[in-house]
Amino acid sequence: MREDMRDLLDEYCKSLATVRKLIRQARANGREADQKLLYGMEQDLQWTIEYMVTGFPPPQRTGPYRRTIPVDPQKVLVWFSSPPPSPLLPVEQARRKILAALDVLSPQEKEAYLMVVGEGLSYKEAAEIMGVKRATIQSYVERAKVKVARRRAIQQIHKGEREISATREEVFRDGDQDCPCGVDKPGSLQPEERP
Repeated sequence: MREDMRDLLDEYCKSLATVRKLIRQARANGREADQKLLYGMEQDLQWTIEYMVTGFPPPQRTGPYRRTIPVDPQKVLVWFSSPPPSPLLPVEQARRKILAALDVLSPQEKEAYLMVVGEGLSYKEAAEIMGVKRATIQSYVERAKVKVARRRAIQQIHKGEREISATREEVFRDGDQDCPCGVDKPGSLQPEERP
């Protein structure tokens, strides 16, 4: 957080403490009109402090925003611009995924990988079938496993399954981002008990 923002946040926290003190005094003196005004000020200060600490506007308690689900606009365009895919059988989908993953392998790696991993043959049996040494089959299979794992990770990234999203809780993961007014986590800014 920038230093000027830290100073501003300190001022807001001090103002919140002052408003809470005034609420207690107004409650003790029975001034309901003042209490109503001060409760509104308290809520506004809490909202502003949480916005400054997290960098995101706090969720509204009422209204349509509670029923809204954030979606990437690019994904919405893709969903509505492309024709619906033809339904495939689960077996056919799995077969296509496997073939796509195996496309990155050399012919020898693919053959060795399918024999050892797919068919369950031992390295020795696969070596006899391919006419090479057992260590060669073992290195083919190990390289194939690395390539398949790398291909799978890249596909997951491209599909958006690993999107980086900073949730409000992640903002507070580092200890140096605590609010100086004692707010340690989002949602901890609760109004004082009202009679």
